Amino acid sequence: MNQSRVEQLSPKYVWSNFQKLLDTPRPSYHEEAVQTLLLLFGKSLGLETYRDEVNNVIIKKPGQLGGENSAPVILQGHLDMVAQKNEGNAHDFKKDPITTFIDGDWVRANGTTLGADNGIGCAFAMGLLESKDIAHPPLECVFTACEEAGMHGAIGLKGDHFDGKIMLNLDTEEEDELIIGCAGGVDLIFEKEFSEGQANGVHQRVAIKGLKGGHSGIDIHRGRLNANKLIPQVFAGVDDIQLVSIKGGSLRNAIAREAFVDFYTSEESLLKIRSNFESLWEKNQEAEAGLKFELSSMSEEVRALSLKDSKLVLSAINNCHHGVKAWDEHFEGVVETSTNLGVITLEGGKFSMANLIRSASEDARDSFAQEMISAQSELSSNAILEGAYPGWKPNPESKILSVTGEAFKDLRGHAPKISSIHAGLECGILSKAMPDVDIISFGPTITGAHSPDEQVSISSVEKTWLLFLEVIKRLI
Repeated sequence: MNQSRVEQLSPKYVWSNFQKLLDTPRPSYHEEAVQTLLLLFGKSLGLETYRDEVNNVIIKKPGQLGGENSAPVILQGHLDMVAQKNEGNAHDFKKDPITTFIDGDWVRANGTTLGADNGIGCAFAMGLLESKDIAHPPLECVFTACEEAGMHGAIGLKGDHFDGKIMLNLDTEEEDELIIGCAGGVDLIFEKEFSEGQANGVHQRVAIKGLKGGHSGIDIHRGRLNANKLIPQVFAGVDDIQLVSIKGGSLRNAIAREAFVDFYTSEESLLKIRSNFESLWEKNQEAEAGLKFELSSMSEEVRALSLKDSKLVLSAINNCHHGVKAWDEHFEGVVETSTNLGVITLEGGKFSMANLIRSASEDARDSFAQEMISAQSELSSNAILEGAYPGWKPNPESKILSVTGEAFKDLRGHAPKISSIHAGLECGILSKAMPDVDIISFGPTITGAHSPDEQVSISSVEKTWLLFLEVIKRLI
């Protein structure tokens, strides 16, 4: 596949700025370079530009071409991106630019996440900020920090930075949807320390690879396999496993695509493990054609968990819920409550399972967390709940929903789908910080977010840009 730069695509206001973001490393927790890019961008345009106490970048622009005396409008997106890549890809997200190619109507990255989530939304705001030929009201643009790893920027954002009473969040991924609600969430982490001792048998490593993965909210209902949940299935019916280490998944908000387990067992049990490989592959080949298992010998002699503790770990993984818990009764086909078993580690006897629980209901979220903790009573682990953030309660009477819905219908000839999303948009947090601000979220079609299959539709970007400009015009 040939590398393609996207800056010449249309609308140029969007794609030229998205290319700047592609060229600038911006994984969560490593956003200094992209924040500097935005600070220089705003200042080069002569606009009020600054970084707040929690590293959000704020750029303000007066209205133009008839919008000078209108009420300000807040535009919001997040600068960081999920860092996921295919096995064997040497890409360094902290240093390397994202390289892309065009596949028909889609822009994709070369074996990594693309960062259209939420780089495209940020590019929309950047395009309007640099425009001199587009009428708009005063703009208050906020580019938040560390959304993908805990929404720290949104949590620390102070509402007194803004005068606007309408906010356009540009972080959703279906062109025909207007989003007016989202799930909240909380991290649930189980930790347990085991003693290690002498191991018996042969030292082996099993690798589980090639799964689709995906966004732990948007894709959680699609039935995709989680590599972490396959671990106990690989060892089903084998009683002489002594675990050495586990490395499963890499992000709490991405469905685990890979898992690696070092262990000791007997030569006879390897036959059963290989048989399990075949059964799992045959059972799942239609849904997960890329699934593969690899078994390799390890020469190094190391210490391992006892048979009893190894069984306890495998049982804990098996008992850990993953997937949909309940469906939203107000929006058909939308998940209300779910959990993702995102990351498992075992190293030096220290075992950890990190889950992200999402729910539109804080009560349902907290109740489910306690249910999951109760299910791990046998493990006797330390259960940690942290990073809780609120959902965003839908307001069907929203003024900006009415304005955007009418603009959508006039442009496309049919009404939009109005829904809530089972993902942690910053709107929930921002609505708490700015309770008198009316918020809506929309964006172009992006698929495969949080995985190397991420792609954004070129035609959808153009259609959504036209909708964005129409909404802006109607707010003058």
